[in-house]
Amino acid sequence: MRLSTRIASAAAALLIVAAGLIAAPAPAAQALSGADFDPSLIISDPVFFNSSSMTRDQIQSFLDDKGGTCQSGYTCLADYRQTTFTREADSTCQRYEGASNETAASIIVKVARACGINPQVLLVTLQKEQSLITSTAPSSTKYRIAMGYGCPDTAPCDTRYYGFYNQVYMAGRQLVRYGDLPSIFNWFPVGSPSNVRYHPNAACGSKRITIRSEATAALYYYTPYTPNAAALANLTGTGNSCSSYGNRNFWRFFNAWFGSPVRATQLASAPGTATASVTPQARVTLSWSAPTALEQLPVTDYRLTLSRDGGATWSLFSDPVSSSTTHTFAARPATDYIFRIQAVNHVGTGAASEVAFSTPVVVPAAPASLTAEVAGTTGLTLSWAAPESVGGGAVTDYQLSFSRDGGQSFSTFADPVGTATTARLTVRAGTDYVWRVRAVNSFGAGEPAEVAVSMPSQTPSAVQNLTHSLVGTRLTLDWDAPASPGAAAITDYRLSFSRDGGATFSPFTDPVSTATAATFSVRAGTDYQWRVTPVNRFGSGPGATIAVSTRATPDAVTSLAASVAPGPVLTLSWVAPARVGTSPIRDYRLTFSRDGGATYSVYPDAVSTATSATFPVRAGTDYRWRVQAVNAAGASPAAEVLIVTPAAAPPGAVTDLSAALSGRSTLTLSWRAPESAGGAAITDYRLSFSRDGGASYATYADGVSTATSATFPVRTATDYLWRVQAVNRFGAGPAASVAISTPV
Repeated sequence: MRLSTRIASAAAALLIVAAGLIAAPAPAAQALSGADFDPSLIISDPVFFNSSSMTRDQIQSFLDDKGGTCQSGYTCLADYRQTTFTREADSTCQRYEGASNETAASIIVKVARACGINPQVLLVTLQKEQSLITSTAPSSTKYRIAMGYGCPDTAPCDTRYYGFYNQVYMAGRQLVRYGDLPSIFNWFPVGSPSNVRYHPNAACGSKRITIRSEATAALYYYTPYTPNAAALANLTGTGNSCSSYGNRNFWRFFNAWFGSPVRATQLASAPGTATASVTPQARVTLSWSAPTALEQLPVTDYRLTLSRDGGATWSLFSDPVSSSTTHTFAARPATDYIFRIQAVNHVGTGAASEVAFSTPVVVPAAPASLTAEVAGTTGLTLSWAAPESVGGGAVTDYQLSFSRDGGQSFSTFADPVGTATTARLTVRAGTDYVWRVRAVNSFGAGEPAEVAVSMPSQTPSAVQNLTHSLVGTRLTLDWDAPASPGAAAITDYRLSFSRDGGATFSPFTDPVSTATAATFSVRAGTDYQWRVTPVNRFGSGPGATIAVSTRATPDAVTSLAASVAPGPVLTLSWVAPARVGTSPIRDYRLTFSRDGGATYSVYPDAVSTATSATFPVRAGTDYRWRVQAVNAAGASPAAEVLIVTPAAAPPGAVTDLSAALSGRSTLTLSWRAPESAGGAAITDYRLSFSRDGGASYATYADGVSTATSATFPVRTATDYLWRVQAVNRFGAGPAASVAISTPV
C-alpha cells in the first residue's frame, strides 16, 4: 500500500502540498543550504527511533509556541482534543490505552512510545503533510487526513483511516513497520544503490542513491521522491515542474525545530570485534575492525583505555594518534587486562568495544602429576613431571617445602639443587603432611604443585565399630580391629571405664588378649563410659569410647501434648524416651487427676507401645494427665500435661441459612455448620416451621441427620418462617431463621 505522495491536480491542491509536490510554509532554514542535504542520510536511525525525545508537556509547549493565535471559529492543534480507543499490541506496536478527551500532545507521545518512533518525526510529518503545526485556521479536512496516511497517488484517500488519532497511529506504525518487513519493502534497500525519482512524472528522471539508514529508507517508502537541484537551490520556495518537496521539507523542518536529524550518528559507533594475540614473552597485539555503521563520519584515531583490576578503574593507554586497526606493545607478565577501544572523529569519542586477555608468567608453571608413595612409617617418595611451561627460561631446580599444620605454614626442605623429578625422603611417622614442589628458573620459583600424605603411625589406629549389649548386669563390648595396626602387630586391647561422665578413667583388669570382644559384670544403676585402646610393641593407639547405662527403668517420655476435639475427645501424644533402660519398653501407663493433682487414677487402656492415645473425657473438667514408659524393671518418671475440656453446652447457631423453591411446592433449605459444636459432636439438625408469622412453630419430621441441607414438599400459596437448630447430646442450639413464600 503506497501511503505517501499524490499526483497534483487543480482539484487537489491541498493534497499536493501534503504530498510534498509543492513547497509548504515553514520556518526559515537557519544556516542551511541545499548543499547540506544528503539524500542518502536524511535522518539517522538513532534519532528516528528515539521514542523518548520529548515528554507530553514538552510537546504541548512546542505546539503552543509554534501555533500562533488561532483564528475565530477554528480549533488549532495546540487545543485539539479527541476521545481515543484502545488498540491491542501487535508485532510492531505495543498496546495503546484509549482515553477520553485526549489532547493532540497526549496522542502524539503515546503513539511514539507504543510504536517506538521519535515524536519529533510525527510532529514534522504533521507539518509537511498538512501544515498542522503552524496553521491558525486548520480545516476539518486537515485533521481527517493529518498524516496523509491511506492517501495514495492514484486513488482518493481511504475513509477507514480518517481522523487525527487514526492518522497519527497508523502513520507512526507504518513508518516503523517498513523496517520490520524487508521481504515486502525491498525496493529501497539500505546499503545498496537504488533509483529514487525526482517526481511522479517518470520523465523527470531519478537519482542513484545508496541509502545509509533504515530511517531514511522509511521516509522514501512514505514519500518516494528526492528533491532535484531546483528544489534544493530554493530551500524555502519552489523549484521547477520536476521538483518535489516532501523529503526536503521534512529535513528542513527537523533542522529548524530540533537540530540536525543525523546528529546522533556523528559520533562513531563501536569498532568491530576486538581480539588480542599474546606471545610467551608477554608481547600483545590488539586487532579490531573499523566501525561498520554507514552514516558515521571518518575515524581520525582510536582511543585505548585499560584496566588491570577487572574493570574497577581505567587508565588511558598512551599510543600515537593513528587510524590503524592494530597496535602491538609489551605488557606486564602475569596480568589480567581489559582493553577498551573507541573510534574518534572530529565530533568526539564514540562507543567502545572491549577485549579481555591475560599475559603469561615468566616463571615456570607448576610441576605436573605430583604423587606421593609411602614406604613403611618414615619412607616417602615424591614424583612429578616437568611443568608444561618453563616460562622465560629453563628449569634449574625444584624447590620442596612441607606443612605439618594442614597447610597453614610451610618450611623449606633442604635438598640438593637439581632438575631430577623424584625425591626420596625420610620423614616423621604418624604425621599428616602437605608437600609442595615448585619449578625454579632464572626469574624465580613458579606456582607450586601440592599433595597431601599421611604417614602411618608406629602405634595402631583406633578400633572400629565399637558396640555393646547388656543382659541384666552382664555387659558385652564388641569391636573391629583398627584400620592400621601401626608398625607392629597388635598385642592387646586395653579396657578402661569412667563413672563420672568421662572426666576420669580407670583401667579394667582383664587378661591380655587380641580378641575383639569382652564380656563381664558391671554395677546396676550406673552410667558408664567404656574405652577400648589397641596396643602394639610401640605403644597404645587412640581409644574408642562408648556410653553404657545399667539403669533399669526408662527415662521419662518427652514432648507430651494434649488436644481436645468435640465430644469431647482427648488426644495425648508424646515422644519415646531417649534411654529405654535395661529392657525394651512394653507399655505406656496413663493416669489422670480431676482434683488438681491430689489423687490420680489409672486410665484403663490396652497395653500398647504406641506414642499416642485418643479417648472420650468429661466435658467442662480440669484434667492433669500423666504418661509413664514401662519396661520389665518398672515405670519411668511421669511426664504431665494440663488440659481443660469444653463445658457441657449445646452447639452454636448454624450460619448462612438460605431457602430456595423448585417449582411451586418443593423447598430446599441449606446452611453451614455452627462455628462451635458446643461440648459434644453435633448429632442432628432440627427443622421447625411457622405459618402464622412466627406466633407458633411445628417440628418438621425429617429424621435424624447431620447433613447441612434438606429438600421436602411444602404447601403452595403460603408464607413460611423456617428455623434450623444444631443438636448435640447436651441439647439444641439457638435457631437460625429464614422466610419464604410459596406461589399460588
